[in-house]
Amino acid sequence: MSVRHETAEDQSRLWNGPAARGWVENQDLLDRVFRPLEALLVDSISGSQTRVLDVGCGTGGTTLAAARQLGANGESIGIDISEPMIAVARARAEREAAPARFICADAQEYAFEPASVDRIISRFGVMFFANPVRAFANLRRAAADEGAARLIAWRSPAENPFMTTAERAARPVRWPGAVRVRRSRPRRSNPARERMDGDRDSADRRAVHVARGGPGAIRDTARSGRADPAGGR
Repeated sequence: MSVRHETAEDQSRLWNGPAARGWVENQDLLDRVFRPLEALLVDSISGSQTRVLDVGCGTGGTTLAAARQLGANGESIGIDISEPMIAVARARAEREAAPARFICADAQEYAFEPASVDRIISRFGVMFFANPVRAFANLRRAAADEGAARLIAWRSPAENPFMTTAERAARPVRWPGAVRVRRSRPRRSNPARERMDGDRDSADRRAVHVARGGPGAIRDTARSGRADPAGGR
């Protein structure tokens, strides 16, 4: 199956426009929703790791959690393409006096100092790269030889009820001004379409089953290879 990756310009427009406003306005709520995933990333930081890079850091929640885990002797660095979200992240770090700094840039192209970090983390931030191979090669150059990475990414839409349930629920709603078309004849059966709908519903049920397993289930699926090992925000 081919995967289309949007250009860097597409991503910059998206995350400096309406998408950024949505995340900024709902920062507190989103941080609470994703806290179990934040814990998976932050709790994995060992005492020997002092320089952490958070890719696609958004408003800085995970970056700041990593800074608290590292303490005064470490440094947590967040990078994101969104100027509005980086502005919020910097303000949060200043309020907390946290050992964290933020870079507004594209992690795919940014000239990191070679071997400058010993841990790379990301909460839903690495699946947006226009050129994933180039991006991960750039991150590898930033990592020390003994460095490690822990990344979380969404699965496919059919297996991701968090992002698709609201859309599916709203689909039959009649919006104001919409024109309702009455069918004068019974709708003809379409076996192929019915099979597709059945497969999609089945996939959604499997995704709900995985989600109900909690953070442990996410860790287990990552080990088994069912989840993409690279992962927004």
